[in-house]
Amino acid sequence: VILSIGGTNTGSIVGVANDIVTNAQFGWIQTGGAVCVLNDAGTVVVGDAVSASNATAGAIETQVAGQPFLGRALTGIAANERGVIWLDLD
Repeated sequence: VILSIGGTNTGSIVGVANDIVTNAQFGWIQTGGAVCVLNDAGTVVVGDAVSASNATAGAIETQVAGQPFLGRALTGIAANERGVIWLDLD
């Protein structure tokens, strides 16, 4: 599933892959619950709503108006670090 290329969404967000999945492979896509994600820039605070990053492919950022809601932060996440969100796509 291609969620974004260079931060540009190419379709509906359907979940978070737990590893890199190429077009020649198959894998699992998580649609709900606690999941580890990469934060692109800025600080995400516990409880913040998050959306897919519009700058970094495969990353999240604090919710941006007009972008799909992914879930809420369960941990604080510094820029360019990984943290846990409660994914709410299902």
